[in-house]
Amino acid sequence: MAQIHETKTTIQLGNPLTQTATIDVRVRPVDLPADWVVSVFPAQVILLPGEQTTVTVSIVPGSPTPQGITPRVAIEGYVNGLLLGGVAVDVVVPGYIQFDGKLHVYLPVLMK
Repeated sequence: MAQIHETKTTIQLGNPLTQTATIDVRVRPVDLPADWVVSVFPAQVILLPGEQTTVTVSIVPGSPTPQGITPRVAIEGYVNGLLLGGVAVDVVVPGYIQFDGKLHVYLPVLMK
């Protein structure tokens, strides 16, 4: 099991329509543990045609999670109940790798 911390990321939100639109930004859990909390800010924006803005997505994990999984959530934009589009946000939960006690340094090979 692994305990991870809050993840924040930003996504670009745009208005593909030919008129000014109020876009509702909604969260749809895809493969998310039940005790995780996802929020978006702002949850609603008014954009002119072709205008873009940034939306912040905050994912707060709950209890420890199985190692090596990738929980996913969809962030979707709606205008009057019509889905305009969306993106998937993944959170990688690292897996355990046994440390052999030796320090390794890997350097790139440069050819001249």
